[in-house]
Amino acid sequence: MSSALRAVPAMSASAAVADTVFVQPHFDDVALSCGAAVARLAESESPVIVTVFGGQPATAASEFARFQHERWALAEETVIQTRREEDRAAARALGEAVRVVWLDYLDAIYRDERYGSDEALFGDPVDADIELIERIAGELAAFGERFAVPLGVGNHVDHQLVHMAGRRLAADGHTVWCYADLPYALDRQALRWRLDELGNPAPCARSVSTAHFERRWQAIECYKSQLPVLFRDLPQPREAFEQFGGEFSDRLPVELFWSLSESEGRER
Repeated sequence: MSSALRAVPAMSASAAVADTVFVQPHFDDVALSCGAAVARLAESESPVIVTVFGGQPATAASEFARFQHERWALAEETVIQTRREEDRAAARALGEAVRVVWLDYLDAIYRDERYGSDEALFGDPVDADIELIERIAGELAAFGERFAVPLGVGNHVDHQLVHMAGRRLAADGHTVWCYADLPYALDRQALRWRLDELGNPAPCARSVSTAHFERRWQAIECYKSQLPVLFRDLPQPREAFEQFGGEFSDRLPVELFWSLSESEGRER
């Protein structure tokens, strides 16, 4: 077993995922990646899910964006409205107490025409986007002291930017955990590559109850426009999600989190 894929104990109930602001680059990332943690918190608190790139484009979509809309079977004029409705429905599935917030930053496919292909979308952020990191971190800081952000598996530019904003928050003294970006992290090689990039930090594997996993799956199914694309290579997606994390824990299903200490949050 790789040093990056060693078994670890389950996360204790008092770990920092409690009282957390769950930050997602796009409308579906939290439900896909750590929805059970949200469902658990919703039984006693009012968790907040913040979508960073949830803004409404003011200009016509690029050719690549229109291609994505076709894949989602959504009309250009109603894409964001539909995806926000899906997000609301997913939040309700996770728990009546779950709140959603959409920031006005644009998804990469609307933000810059240089993100005009899958290669660009999963490559390095363009220089103009680097300045967004501080702005995003500053806005997120107003929502609380504890955060969950994506680990950045898969290398999507929006996930990279939100992860780096999380590192800035950690450097400023906030408690920040990273969740495994699903479905990208189902590719074990992609997960290994990302953990190698980050110095092979040890994860915490939080066991998921049957009830909380069911709420998470109901929330995932609310993103109807996205599922045909997200699960196009997964003949049994629910089974794949249930089995994810087996390299780290023998108590399945689990959700995986990595801590960003103050020192880890500083730019290397």
